[in-house]
Amino acid sequence: MEKSIEVHNLTVSYHSKPVLWDVDFELPKGKIIGVVGPNGSGKTTMLKTVMGLMKPDSGYTEIFGQPLDKVRERVSYVPQRESVDWDFPADVMDVVLMDATARTTYSNASRKKTVASLLRRSKK
Repeated sequence: MEKSIEVHNLTVSYHSKPVLWDVDFELPKGKIIGVVGPNGSGKTTMLKTVMGLMKPDSGYTEIFGQPLDKVRERVSYVPQRESVDWDFPADVMDVVLMDATARTTYSNASRKKTVASLLRRSKK
C-alpha cells in the first residue's frame, strides 16, 4: 500500500503537558479520509504537527514517504475557523486558488484549469 501520510510514535505537548502520545497511523494514497472525534481530543493538534506548525516531543511524520520539508510544495493546510462569513464571495475554486497563487508562477487560467481538474478528480 502506497501511503500519503505516516505518523509514528508521535507525542505532542502544550506547556509540558502531553495532549497526544505515541500516536501511530498510516493513510493510504488516493483516499479521502475524515478525522473525527470530540472537541479537545487532539485532531487539530495532530494535523498542525503533521504540517510542521507544531514541533513534536517525539516521533516523526512523513508525507509521500518523505519528511515534510522535501514535499512542502505538494501539501496545503486550511486552518479551522470558528465562524464563517457567509457573505464572503468565495467558492471552493477560489479558496484553492488562494494557495495555488502563492505557490506558482503559472498564469491564472492555467491554475484554474489545474484546480478544476483536481476538483473533478476529488468527486469520483
